[in-house]
Amino acid sequence: MEKSINLVARLFKWHPSTVEKWAVRLQSLIGNRRVVPPLPSGSTIEVLADEPQNEATDFGAVIQIPQALFIAYRDSAGRISQRRIACRKFEPATGTVLAYCYERRALRRFVAERVDLWACPSTGEVFSTAEVIAVLQSGGDPVGDPRLSRLLLVLVFVMLCDREAHQLEKDAIERAVTSFALRFDGDDHLVGQAVKVASRMVPDVNDVIGAIRWIAQSPDALKLANLLSRWIDDVVMADERITSEEAVFAGEFKDALAAVVAVEKL
Repeated sequence: MEKSINLVARLFKWHPSTVEKWAVRLQSLIGNRRVVPPLPSGSTIEVLADEPQNEATDFGAVIQIPQALFIAYRDSAGRISQRRIACRKFEPATGTVLAYCYERRALRRFVAERVDLWACPSTGEVFSTAEVIAVLQSGGDPVGDPRLSRLLLVLVFVMLCDREAHQLEKDAIERAVTSFALRFDGDDHLVGQAVKVASRMVPDVNDVIGAIRWIAQSPDALKLANLLSRWIDDVVMADERITSEEAVFAGEFKDALAAVVAVEKL
């Protein structure tokens, strides 16, 4: 096992294309699988035919930390639709929010001033339009520490890859956040903010691949990779029930992290 890890490590170190091969394999494995946010208590989905200007095919460069929101949206005729979206980008020139719509399973544009409600699907917490836009314009990292944000993207995906989020798994992620804060001089505010943001995170395959790439290039790569590998185990084992999805994805992520660790030790 050790020899195989060292071989992978050398390939990662001397042949960057190997990283891309791993990314392609992971993308093929995960496919279009997405973390789907819940509905706020008492809410219903009401989606009308989208107007042509709402459709989108490519957002270009987008934020790295996608967050789920439940919105009530008025179209140009004043008709209201309710749907779950993952905010990705704000375009000041047009005043539109670019997002993935879970009801349409496609990219969509929403005029920000026509959104009558922005709410967290998990907690029901309501946000103002200004708050949502501020997060998107700030680079989309409301956690406040890019290292912790990337760790959470992977952990949340592992927790929700089987489309279930048990309280014990949420507790494991909160323990990981607390442990991170102790190791990297974080404070109570960082812990509280990170736990809150994690409840709204909706990472897809590109977010997870991007997070592991980012970790591999970080000055703290060795420490972060070791911690994340351990915390993945904690999340998977939290409810004492390992699904096939958790086993497969956790294994893939840990293989990549093992290569990162081995490279750093060379």
